Amino acid sequence: MNDSLSTILLRNCHITAEVGKALSQHLVKNKALNFVSVKKWKISDFQASICFINALKMCNTLVFLQLNNTQLSDGATNNLADVIKGNPCLEQLHLYNNNLKSSAAVILQALKGISNLKKLDLGSNDLSSKVVDDLAGVIKSNACLEELHLFNTNLQSSVVVILQALKENLNLKKLNVGGNDISGKVADDLADVIKNNIYLEELHLFDSNLGSSTIVILKALKCISNLTKLDLGGNNLSSEVVVDLADVIRFNVSLEELHLFNNNLQTSAVVILQALKGLPNLRRLDLANNNLSEKVVDDLADVIRFNASLEELHLFNNNLQTSAVVILRAAKGVLNLRKLDVRSNNIPNKVMDDLAGVAINDV
Repeated sequence: MNDSLSTILLRNCHITAEVGKALSQHLVKNKALNFVSVKKWKISDFQASICFINALKMCNTLVFLQLNNTQLSDGATNNLADVIKGNPCLEQLHLYNNNLKSSAAVILQALKGISNLKKLDLGSNDLSSKVVDDLAGVIKSNACLEELHLFNTNLQSSVVVILQALKENLNLKKLNVGGNDISGKVADDLADVIKNNIYLEELHLFDSNLGSSTIVILKALKCISNLTKLDLGGNNLSSEVVVDLADVIRFNVSLEELHLFNNNLQTSAVVILQALKGLPNLRRLDLANNNLSEKVVDDLADVIRFNASLEELHLFNNNLQTSAVVILRAAKGVLNLRKLDVRSNNIPNKVMDDLAGVAINDV
C-alpha cells in the first residue's frame, strides 16, 4: 500500500481479523491521511474494527471521517473518541446507523473539543435522552456547524434541548430531524431555529407528528428564500396549512425537491400545485399516498408542462384510475423526466397505450 495516501474508501467490505490488522499497519505508517470513508462494513471479528480505529489515532490531519453501518462496539467508540481528540481539524463526522444509543456520549464529549465541525450525521442511532446535553454542548462549541442529521434517533421530547442549542447557530444550511416528534412546544423551538438561520437550504421533517404545529413551522419558513429541499412527508397535513405551504413555495424559487407523501392532501393539493407551476429548478416532487382526486389532475399536468427541469414525479397509490391519462399525456413532452411512479393507481391498460418515451414505473 502507498504510505502517502490522503484518502481511504471502503464499501460493502467483509473485514476479517487479518485484513483489519493489515489496514491498521498501513494507517500507522500513513501521515497524510485526511479523508476516511467506510460504509456497510461487515466484520467477522470485532477486534478488527478496534484495530482499525485504534490505528487512526496515529493520524492528526483528518478532516472527513465516515463510519456508516460499521457495527461499532463499545470498545470501538472509546477508540473513536481518542481519534476525534487527536484530530482538531475535523470538519465532518458521519456515524449513520451504528446503534450507538448511550455509547454516543463518549464520542460527543470528545467532539466538544472540536471547533471547526461543519457536518455531523448521527441518523438512525436510537440515541437516548442521556446524550442530549452532550450533543447540545457540541452544537454550542461549533458555531460554524452547517449540517446536522438526527433523523430516526428516537429523541422524543428531549429533542427540545438540541433545538434550543441550535438557536445560537446562525450558519445552519441543512437540518434533518425526521422521524422524531416535533409537535407542540418542540415545533415552536424549531420555528425559532429556522428564523435565526436565514440561509437554510434543506429541512427534513418526515414522520414528525407535526399535525397542526405545521403552521408555526411554515410561517417561520416564509423568512427563508434559499430553500432547495423540503420534506414534510407523513405528517397528516390539514387543508388549513396548504395556503402557508404555498407561500413558502412561492418565496423559494430555488426549491428543487418537495416531499409531501402520506399526507392525505386530497383536493387541497390544488393550492400547492398552483404554487409549483413554473418553478425553474424543481427536480423532484413526491405526492405518493395522498388520495388525490380527478379534480387535481389538470393542475398536476400543468406542473409537469411548466417545469422543464422536473426529473422525478412520485404519484404512487393515489387511485387516479382513468384520470391519470391527463398526467401521462403531459409527461410525454417533458425531456428531463426520467421517473414517473404511477404504481397502484388502478390505471386501465388502454390509458397506458401510446406512451413511448415516458419513463413510467407502473409495476
